[in-house]
Amino acid sequence: MNNMYVSAIAAAGMVFCSQAHEKTELTAGSEGPTHSAALFDGKNASGSHDAIHREDMVPTNRPIVALATQWQSKYVTAGRDNLTRGGIYSLECVIEWQGISGGIWYAVGDDESYKELNAFIEYGVAVGPLDLSLGYARLEFLEDHTDDNELAAGAALNNVPYIVPSVDYVYSTEADGGLLEVTFKTGITFMEERLSLEPYVLQAFDFGYSTAAHDGLNNVQIGIGASLALMHGLDLVGSISHSWAQADVEREGLGDVSWCAVGLAATF
Repeated sequence: MNNMYVSAIAAAGMVFCSQAHEKTELTAGSEGPTHSAALFDGKNASGSHDAIHREDMVPTNRPIVALATQWQSKYVTAGRDNLTRGGIYSLECVIEWQGISGGIWYAVGDDESYKELNAFIEYGVAVGPLDLSLGYARLEFLEDHTDDNELAAGAALNNVPYIVPSVDYVYSTEADGGLLEVTFKTGITFMEERLSLEPYVLQAFDFGYSTAAHDGLNNVQIGIGASLALMHGLDLVGSISHSWAQADVEREGLGDVSWCAVGLAATF
């Protein structure tokens, strides 16, 4: 299985995309990566989604294109470090128009032989105080020639002062299971809104997504995403995150993990 996103889309570490599934035995006790940069995890990473949704960048009469490149110190999804060594470099392209987003995300290991390609599409709409989204991601794991399909749905409440509660669910056809995340985030701006920070906390529940044998509490994760506007249409983005293992992760013999990310995001 592999995840994220559920470009996620942008829950706090500021990237567009997100998590997938576990296919190859990369970590002792784990089934493999769990990323869907497009739909679930990436939302806590850093990049194109955050840049594409800045209020001064979103036109109503034409598509907007975002490009993002990023380095992550570890490849963590669903509370699991998916690689035995190092992290990943990733490149992402997203096009959004009238609530429909689509794009690709490509990643390679920086110290381990690993390649992953995601293609995704998502539709978002505001219904009263709720921001709703539906998405699909195709995940290709190029080293071992395996693949997965993921369906995602999310809802965020936009009328709560100072905080945005949200619920995201992703279902993997390969694992025949899902991952549920409940997230609370807030936003702070500085330097005449050139610098934005997004602290967040999330609780994840596994329902056959990462492990078929266990359901329930997966991990608690906190982090902070940052975006600094270097010039119009170009942002320096990054994040720092920490995950505390809960029952589903611990039963695989895995524990807590910390990681960071840094990159550039451009919009056109």
